Amino acid sequence: MRRLPIFFLLDCSESMVGDNFDKLQDALNNLTSTLKKDPNALENVYISVIAFAGIAKTIVNLVELPSFYLPKLPLGSGTSLGASLTELMFQIDKNVIKTTNDVKGDWKPLVFLITDGKPTDECESAVQKWNTHYKNKAKIIAVAVGKYADTKVLNKISEDVLFMANTQSDDMHKFVSWITASIITQSKSVAFNSQEDNLLDNIDKSILKKVDSVSISSNKIDIDCAVLVGKCQHTKKPYLMKYDCNESDLKYDLAGCYPIDSEYFNWSDTRKLDAKINTNELMGVPGCPYCGAISAFALCTCGKLLCTNGMGENICPWCETELIFNHGNGGEEGFNVSRGRG
Repeated sequence: MRRLPIFFLLDCSESMVGDNFDKLQDALNNLTSTLKKDPNALENVYISVIAFAGIAKTIVNLVELPSFYLPKLPLGSGTSLGASLTELMFQIDKNVIKTTNDVKGDWKPLVFLITDGKPTDECESAVQKWNTHYKNKAKIIAVAVGKYADTKVLNKISEDVLFMANTQSDDMHKFVSWITASIITQSKSVAFNSQEDNLLDNIDKSILKKVDSVSISSNKIDIDCAVLVGKCQHTKKPYLMKYDCNESDLKYDLAGCYPIDSEYFNWSDTRKLDAKINTNELMGVPGCPYCGAISAFALCTCGKLLCTNGMGENICPWCETELIFNHGNGGEEGFNVSRGRG
């Protein structure tokens, strides 16, 4: 039996933190449940999942649909699109059966690349390698989610780039329902010994639109959002504060403060990043998502952020330094804090 390999390349960068991330996980779980009800898909669909943040890693090896289970998606700092392409090429070479004179190999893999930001790694060499050696071996459908996603680089990878402006729960589920229907369509086609190539003919234009080819951007941090990492001084657990750029005044409005687990650091880009943002550019101060402290935005002398209930003694959960905070926000000039890659 010839297999139909499906690869998901999922952006798990810190800019995805919050509702988008939860909606994506829920929608993909629904996709799996729906596919497992289709007899053709059960017979020929094989699925693999590659997650990318500061690093890229296969979190589900290519496996038959009945055995597929989507684990909890990781979260990390950075959007290593180049590394994700490199991992995809490695997995294709390793796991996709090639056609020879004696054997009919797997059907052409179908790849769904989903991202909400800009690449923060040097992805040009991986893009060039993909276009030279792999572009005709697999079909990539790249989906840019939200207004800050960089469609320019995606057009370098695929002719099939879609833009999804809204990320409301219903829209996300409609989007994943379209992916599900596309996989089922492919599964039925290969069951009759052919492969459908016009999957974009049936997109839901109320939530998706085709993106024309444009030139590439080279930002190494995602300037459309500012993401800061802190720790609760009581539980010592990490959290992310996300601010979205307000295009009207070029400042950043608070989107939320989200608890994360320690795996975030394993999935983050470890290259040195000396990117700062001034507190005067950040509008709004969240409370701690763990202990409920009134501010998750206190700065230690070690340069790390922690939560606090205000004046009095505090202990930095990063370096164990004893601190005494006073009222104030650093004066009229504010103060600079380290930001993530997004």
